[in-house]
Amino acid sequence: MGLLVEGSPLDWPDALEWLQHVRTQGIDQFLHTYNRVKDIEGDELKWGDELEYGVFQMDKESKRARLALRGAEILHQLQAKEKKSTEQGRDPGSPTAAGPCVDGCNWVPEYGAWMIEGTPSAPYGGFTSDLRKVEGNMRLRRARLLALLNEDEIAPSVTAFPMMGVGDFTVPPSQPHGSVAMSDYVSDAIINPHPRFATLTRNIRQRRTRKVDIRVPIFRDVYTEARQEEEQATWNAEKSRPKYETKRDTPASSPYGSAPTSPSSTSNSDDNAESKSPPPPTTLRKIVESDPKSIRKLSIVDPDHKAEPYPGFIHMDAMAFGMGMCCLQVTFQAKNVGESRHLYDHLGVLSPILLALTAATPILKGRLADTDVRWATISAAVDDRTPQELGEAPPPTDPETKAKYAKMAGDGVKRLPKSRYEGISTFICNHKQGEDPHTSTDKYNDVDVPYDEESYKTLIDAGVDRLLALHISHLFIRDPLVIYKQRLHLDNEHETDHFENIQSTNWQTVRWKPPPPAPSSAEGPHIGWRTEFRSMEIQLTDFENAAFTVFIALVSRVILTFDLNLYTPLSKVNDNMEAAHRVNAVLDEKFHFRCHMAPPEVDDCGSKGSCHLHDDPDRSELMTIAEIMLGKGSYFPGLIPLVYAYLDYIECDEATRTLVEKYMCLISKRATGELPTAATWMRRFVRAHPDYRHDSVVPHSTAFDLLNECQQIGEGLKQCPELLGDFKIAPVRGQAAYRVPLKSSGVAVEKRQALLQRYLGPPVTANLFAATSDAVQLRVAAAELLGQERSLPFAFACSEQDGSVPRNPPPKPKRANVPSAPPDYPDDTYSDQDYNHSPIRRGRQHANRQSGSPPITPTYSVPRQAKVPIVDTEPETTIGAAVKMKGELSFERLLRIEGEFEGKLNSKGSLVIGTRGALLGNVDNMKEVYVTGGRIVGNVNVEKLILRDKAQIFGNITAKTVKIEPECIVVGRINVNPQAPERINEKGEIVKDDAPDATPSGLLKTTN
Repeated sequence: MGLLVEGSPLDWPDALEWLQHVRTQGIDQFLHTYNRVKDIEGDELKWGDELEYGVFQMDKESKRARLALRGAEILHQLQAKEKKSTEQGRDPGSPTAAGPCVDGCNWVPEYGAWMIEGTPSAPYGGFTSDLRKVEGNMRLRRARLLALLNEDEIAPSVTAFPMMGVGDFTVPPSQPHGSVAMSDYVSDAIINPHPRFATLTRNIRQRRTRKVDIRVPIFRDVYTEARQEEEQATWNAEKSRPKYETKRDTPASSPYGSAPTSPSSTSNSDDNAESKSPPPPTTLRKIVESDPKSIRKLSIVDPDHKAEPYPGFIHMDAMAFGMGMCCLQVTFQAKNVGESRHLYDHLGVLSPILLALTAATPILKGRLADTDVRWATISAAVDDRTPQELGEAPPPTDPETKAKYAKMAGDGVKRLPKSRYEGISTFICNHKQGEDPHTSTDKYNDVDVPYDEESYKTLIDAGVDRLLALHISHLFIRDPLVIYKQRLHLDNEHETDHFENIQSTNWQTVRWKPPPPAPSSAEGPHIGWRTEFRSMEIQLTDFENAAFTVFIALVSRVILTFDLNLYTPLSKVNDNMEAAHRVNAVLDEKFHFRCHMAPPEVDDCGSKGSCHLHDDPDRSELMTIAEIMLGKGSYFPGLIPLVYAYLDYIECDEATRTLVEKYMCLISKRATGELPTAATWMRRFVRAHPDYRHDSVVPHSTAFDLLNECQQIGEGLKQCPELLGDFKIAPVRGQAAYRVPLKSSGVAVEKRQALLQRYLGPPVTANLFAATSDAVQLRVAAAELLGQERSLPFAFACSEQDGSVPRNPPPKPKRANVPSAPPDYPDDTYSDQDYNHSPIRRGRQHANRQSGSPPITPTYSVPRQAKVPIVDTEPETTIGAAVKMKGELSFERLLRIEGEFEGKLNSKGSLVIGTRGALLGNVDNMKEVYVTGGRIVGNVNVEKLILRDKAQIFGNITAKTVKIEPECIVVGRINVNPQAPERINEKGEIVKDDAPDATPSGLLKTTN
């Protein structure tokens, strides 16, 4: 989001006069803050995440998805409802009455007029239980956003809107060629109405002296070249090329980038914004051999897809193409300034790895891209470098341009190798004051780091150490882009707007954040030194987003607790960023990573000596992401095993560990390719769609279906084993996203009568039970399952006057706000989340349905209900996941085993054995046994047996009905017969009723 203040931003010509003032005062503000807080010690861990959302309107008739440009309206409603919900949920007498609600959300604007950013209203803490809160709060944010959407709107958590800049793609309709972005593809109407965002867009364009120029390689499909040939026949690229030759030896032409800048003509005025640069070098192009005979002549599939001006590349020309993307960011508060700098360096090394693991951006401007991630596109979208700063043009010679440039940082001509949106440029930690040669950052800072000499000298003279002074002065090679007229002259001791102006527009993969100014009152929250991890792409589900959030949180603790050393030369980190952009990089690319992460005192062989593997403790090598995550054997453990070791060290509680293991399992499967990235899944979806013609152009109908699929998966309305495997997503809906108070105030007579009228009359009585809560239905269905007598918990005796008209059946009441854990979660995983996980409905307006049935005579018997599977029924007794029991257990109705029981069960009821459950003993004469992922070691003699999810039976089975799903294991004999005898012994012989039980002792011993 950046720095948002009230005021009137200056246009670029006026801002030129104040650029130096803001830079100078910004350094002074940093020094005041640094000296005030540099000695802070002992801050506790607080952390949180940020998620960005886009709202899309879905036109089912035309099968078109469009941006719904009402983000500001939805944001206002969210903030108002959040305030009301917080006030209702707070105890005025509690010590935290003045603070944010623990289970709340915080909503802020984002760049796009269709976008909203959401965070937890309060940070998470430093306990294992806080790890369990992450997914719950993410689900809550999604639910609250869904509650305010129109019937035809969706908000899937996708990185980029796939049809940005293609035809009619906004609601309300808008036209390109606005005065702010001057884009050929998008309108200024898609920019958030807050003045900061339009000013950013305009001033970036004016500072660079031409429009933004983004070029991303097109994915080469079977008929891509034929499509391009036809498009090129209608495009004369030569007319738009500059007259002078350009140098292409800059990072602008990196293989993962999209040629982020283009030179202007010899005149550097903004009037030449329409000029085009030559195509990026052919080294960027991915050559694909094809059989000319297989190339068919194509017609233009959709007139909305304009011909690309640069063959082989997707061209974009506005900031919205980059800053309109969504991502996942995580911020940690450190105990002191040293720890924050230490985390900055090590998370900077990890940023390309997590970027590749979370890849989710295969479509840009209606075409399949030959990249999988967003980073380089955003980098080009906000690149404000002049042609001279890019090394593409000589210094200006005309007096007017020279005078303008002289007011900018570096006189507008200093060579800058990177955009404002890039990976980190320097390591900043002076670990052990540089005395340890293995952690001294000088040997790893092996790339050119331009810096502002005046700022550097001021910082050094004020006592700031060399590494930190270099980092801050490197940020100040940039000009402030948004200067507010009302905020020019500030109190530098107590305000930091000028520093944040520069800091917040340096968008790096990791951001180091000093504490803000001290709060105006003692009750304000204390905020310490923070480190923000920014590279990850947003995922389709809250489960995935929580998994990566929890993973990076735990890795940050592993780095600190185990004193890991991840330092890798920055030149190799930059190479990793390039590799992370390539298609399916998580499987097809290798990344530079340090071989020896342990402290140098004891090498990986367990001795202070050395071996041939450890003769160079600073060595790095190319590894796959699977190797980085899971290890390479004896000398490189991998990050996920280190996380498990850390959980062992802190003695993590069972509920948290169970959830974390699910998260680590997801990431492991993503790293090994067992599960694809979102980018790979989306690319496969497009290429398999019947309307896609394998020419890299994504039709509107394909994008429509893709976004619908993403919405269904993200909200848990559809399970997707192709993306998530066996992980199930519980439904997230909007109607019960807020607490509903149990009111006791009186209701007006008219309102009361209207409410009661809904439940009067015979038609209502006949349908009454169907409208009761799920809990009542569950109890009745369970009673029916167990053969017990059913009775209605309440009844109405209603009479109808002669001539009365049948009334409409009442609307179905809202579902009770009862927490329900998603499938495959331990019951206590969501115990801290209160109502936030209820499967609740989207907030939609539904018309009342008219009943076509005649009045029915009231009846007090309950209509027969569909049976609820026994696995979903409330058990009479539960053996929890962390419980081990031995002996004899009796129950009447239903037992659920999630832990381990060894011994004898006395019951003719039913039994459920969960995912981690184990029964060591025989099962005799029970009604129904349901084993979902667990195991039984013993003979089974029941009426009905169901095995699923890799369940295991080590013993003989006798049953009237058996259902066994694939991948389940049965070691023993099976006798399925409606007239089945009492049981079969271990030899497979039929045993009479009075025969003694045969205990499978051998089987018990083999499984103990």
